[in-house]
Amino acid sequence: MESLYRFPIRHFEDFERLLIALGTSPALVPGSLRLAEGADLLKEELTAECRHLETIRLDHTNTPGGLIALFRCLWNHPLAIPQPCSIALEAQVAARPSFCISLRLDAPTAAGLPRWVDLGTEHERAAPTRLSRICQALAKSAALTLQQV
Repeated sequence: MESLYRFPIRHFEDFERLLIALGTSPALVPGSLRLAEGADLLKEELTAECRHLETIRLDHTNTPGGLIALFRCLWNHPLAIPQPCSIALEAQVAARPSFCISLRLDAPTAAGLPRWVDLGTEHERAAPTRLSRICQALAKSAALTLQQV
């Protein structure tokens, strides 16, 4: 995924508002927000750290509420690994369900908390205007600043 946009994240509440905006956006297919990449590595690390509650939450991340609960745990108790673990989320675009937007962020670790969420798609060239409108609507709904990368 080539990132075209970025949402700066200062606090967990910024990320929480973004997930809520993604879950309620009329531009996205309801219920399509999902963890797309990084779940296996995250599960391995949570298991290695004996963090069974978060491992269970990882299995229930098919809703914005499930993702919020997982990331709240991770934010309050970051992973012990020193390097960031990249996580990707995807959601389908309502006007064209074969078209997904992708969000990428680093999982909270001992090295630091995420400072931004990158947003893009595999098909940027096909619909840059559509992606721009979706990002602007998400930024407004979540009360976040949208930066073009």
